[in-house]
Amino acid sequence: MSHQEIEDLVDHTEELCVSIVLPTHRLAPERFQDPLVFKKIVAEVKNLLNDKKESKKKITAVIENLEGQYEMIDFNHSLDGIGIFVSPTVSKMIQFPFPVTQKISVSDTFYARDLLYYLQMTVDYYVLSLQENDIRLFKGNGEKLSEILNEDFPMEYDESYEYSHSTRNSNFGSNVLKQFEKDEGEIQEIRMKTFFDSADGRMEKYEYYGRPILLAGDKHELANFMKLTKNSDNVIGMLEGNFNFEVLEKFAKKVWDEVKQSFQEAHKKVISTLDELVGSEMVAVGINDVWRTADEGKGLELIVEKELIRPAYFSKDKYMMKLENQPNDESYKRINDLVETIIQTVRSKNGKVIFVENGSMEDYDGIALKLRYPDLG
Repeated sequence: MSHQEIEDLVDHTEELCVSIVLPTHRLAPERFQDPLVFKKIVAEVKNLLNDKKESKKKITAVIENLEGQYEMIDFNHSLDGIGIFVSPTVSKMIQFPFPVTQKISVSDTFYARDLLYYLQMTVDYYVLSLQENDIRLFKGNGEKLSEILNEDFPMEYDESYEYSHSTRNSNFGSNVLKQFEKDEGEIQEIRMKTFFDSADGRMEKYEYYGRPILLAGDKHELANFMKLTKNSDNVIGMLEGNFNFEVLEKFAKKVWDEVKQSFQEAHKKVISTLDELVGSEMVAVGINDVWRTADEGKGLELIVEKELIRPAYFSKDKYMMKLENQPNDESYKRINDLVETIIQTVRSKNGKVIFVENGSMEDYDGIALKLRYPDLG
């Protein structure tokens, strides 16, 4: 699915929106169990739908879409998870290149968490491979990597400076030879820097400029490139090694691991900004305060652990909320995940959502909301 299709799914509202998110396995023997697990879940959801009071025509449409998507799954080429999202008018499936937990939802919206995390993780980035004799450029999205081939890339290093060792056995000849060797080293260094500078300039001509860039090469070449590049602010990481003869799939895996690591470092910086705001009136911390300020439209940026789930109970007018319900209290209705409601609320009021690693925000009860303006009560 394209990013726009995912955005459309997240924003879609309709009766009987069914979301199924299940972990899958890339390798045998664990992979052999995935079809059985999916088949069982699909059967359970079909029974759940048949018990609904909505029109039989809509229920039939949803079940047909669900069965159609299930039949299309290729379990022999799975990633880390699969999501199925169907309604009477929508039928979509997506593979997730990151671990997911099981989620089943029948609501008036699709379960957005993993879809939004997918958008966060699968941004376009570029890899500039700085090798001894050539410079190659790759475009990446998630763990997919493809080489860019055009009039500018790959670039081949043209070694036009050559000399022959002196055959004269004299002190004069030896000194001249040493000078030649010194000059050759300096000239090679100058030519290499010119080579790198040319590559840096070529990147500015295209859409690559301003996008995240990962550098790959040996330590010396990476250091030299960083000294002269005008794109240093866009460099998200450096992968050391010689990758000239490496299979693309193997190289792509190393690149994706490095990109994910750069995301994690960026998330740590996001969380550190919360530390600076604690005690001010510019951040809400914990599920209660975050829900209240989000509902009031004060949310600028929601930071939440990816798998944080909190059930809650709402009054019939949806004005009052509490996290624990009293036995036999029918005045409140349970929702299974208040965090999902908060995410949808923040987005609907033009706020931003950032997902961070599970367990990384224990000091904030897993969730915090930067505010547009001070919360004065």
